[in-house]
Amino acid sequence: MSAGGSFSFHSGIDIVAAPGQPVYPVRSGKVRVVSGNEVAVDSPDGVTFVYWHIRPAANDGSEALAQHTILGHVLRRAGHLHFGESEHGSFVNPLAAGHLRPYVDKARPRVRAITLRQASSGAEISPLSVHGRIKILADAFDQPSSGISGAWAGLPVTPAVVEWRLERLSGAVAIPETTAIDFRGALLPRAAFWNVYARGTYQNMPVFGTRLGYLQPGRYLFNLTPKGLDTRHLRFGNDVYNLVVKATDIRGNSSTLTERITVQN
Repeated sequence: MSAGGSFSFHSGIDIVAAPGQPVYPVRSGKVRVVSGNEVAVDSPDGVTFVYWHIRPAANDGSEALAQHTILGHVLRRAGHLHFGESEHGSFVNPLAAGHLRPYVDKARPRVRAITLRQASSGAEISPLSVHGRIKILADAFDQPSSGISGAWAGLPVTPAVVEWRLERLSGAVAIPETTAIDFRGALLPRAAFWNVYARGTYQNMPVFGTRLGYLQPGRYLFNLTPKGLDTRHLRFGNDVYNLVVKATDIRGNSSTLTERITVQN
């Protein structure tokens, strides 16, 4: 982008922490001091845990004892710890079942808006007259389950899963439920970023060039149809449809949003 933005998937979770707070490993293993603000711990079973935004305190190559060895201290400017988990070289969701615990989440993610764009030009189109090849976008987000204070309070995260379906008003299915994104398992490669997200997506407190959006919440526009949807080939042809988008978090909480569209080719 001309504004100097850089786009990639977030390879872990952010945990709010006070400056100087000590960081301990969740599992024992060998320490690797990756850089001046990153420490990794390699466990014997091939799982690596990575701790970003800390000032290293453990020595490279030393053995770290879970919940005992101080790996480092949270950097003052960060205000949080970035925690990542990698299995045999691939990052996974550390909040998935069987991983980091205890983790309780009762909040439902939300689909805030559904937008239709022309596949060729990217121009937004009205749901009252949908035609040709289109792209379907969903603005969806989730809120962390635990209360967070300070600068990160109230800032959203992405849902774990986003799905969609298209049906007639009678309930007859034109396009069955389709999974657009699923972050419950391994992290997607960076090359897939623009297949998952649409233009207009940015993180919490985004940075573009020299501009910092301090305290600004992120916006997550999911590209539900990266290859486009040709409305001329729908099962029921020109008709009025309900477009239903569902967002689900890592603990199975979900909600939906329905947009009524009229297809007129």
